[in-house]
Amino acid sequence: MGGIQDFLIQQVKNAVQNHTDQQNTGFDPSGLLQQITGAARSGNLNAGTVTDMIQNHAADQQHTGFDPGPLLSQVQGLFGQHQQAAQGGEGQFGNVKSSDQDPYGDPADEEGNFGNVKSSDEDPYGDPADEETNNRR
Repeated sequence: MGGIQDFLIQQVKNAVQNHTDQQNTGFDPSGLLQQITGAARSGNLNAGTVTDMIQNHAADQQHTGFDPGPLLSQVQGLFGQHQQAAQGGEGQFGNVKSSDQDPYGDPADEEGNFGNVKSSDEDPYGDPADEETNNRR
């Protein structure tokens, strides 16, 4: 498993645990978390497999009143983001540029849309080091 795959697995496990904690119904996610880990190790980690696992565990523990609906949506969203990132190489925030390439909010870029933005040492508002200007008000 690669780094991005490990990240996805951890996101899915966190979603399961957080959803379980939020509902506070007594649903025991330990078997589900073990199954997710096993599926990942065997290379069978996909949205369909994980949602089936969630539904099966919810059915097995229906006496707890656990509602898997929001969790299923969240897990499908995580897999969708992962797939989009893998296919497009960009993912949800793929248009983010480094600060030296992004004209918005980059004080060094005087030609950008916000050319009047100053660095904190040149801006008297909110700069604690600029006591002289702040005390004149």
